[in-house]
Amino acid sequence: MIEGEVYLKNNLEGMTNDELILFIYQETLKLLNQTLYYFEKNDIEQRVNTINKLIEIMNTLISILNFDKGGDIAVRLRALYLYSIKKLTNANFDKDPQSITEVIRIFKELYSGWAQKIESDKKNMMPGAKMGNLSSFPEQSLNRPQGLEIYG
Repeated sequence: MIEGEVYLKNNLEGMTNDELILFIYQETLKLLNQTLYYFEKNDIEQRVNTINKLIEIMNTLISILNFDKGGDIAVRLRALYLYSIKKLTNANFDKDPQSITEVIRIFKELYSGWAQKIESDKKNMMPGAKMGNLSSFPEQSLNRPQGLEIYG
């Protein structure tokens, strides 16, 4: 294993579920920005590869949602992830970086909302309690972008 991979593996193992989601959102934002760069450079192969990675991430995020514990928030997150997949697919086929910009906006809001949730949970956490309840996730982070109604 490469040194960087060991470092990453050790850091990921020490994260709570909420911190891991925040990390995934952060890495997603990095890939989205790389995709915009590939649009600018007209690097079709890298753009397509990065969009495919992003779609894989969205599908993984959907697969780990807990609808029993998350309720309406999990349903709304699923809708945002599906909408993001739709926009990424459109960006690829239509060669439209504006779709990427819209997904960046969504994930910036999700990142901010999740960071607020973690901070709130830390303040309200009793010793020995586990983090991971979606009840403190800010509702405004789940506002539907235009066109999302097809999923809800």
